[in-house]
Amino acid sequence: MKWLVLSMPAMAILAAIELFHAGAIEAARVLLLAGIGLGFLFTTPFLPVYTPARSRFVRYLKC
Repeated sequence: MKWLVLSMPAMAILAAIELFHAGAIEAARVLLLAGIGLGFLFTTPFLPVYTPARSRFVRYLKC
């Protein structure tokens, strides 16, 4: 389950690349931004939080 969740942003980015090549620029932009956003969202529970700056970043994304 963990790998499925972590692979979803990569799948969205790869789909965006394919849509760019196919000429569907608007849909590709949306998928690219969604892939980047999901990447930040889904990887925050797995990031180490050892410094105050990282902990603020993680707390901001978890809210």
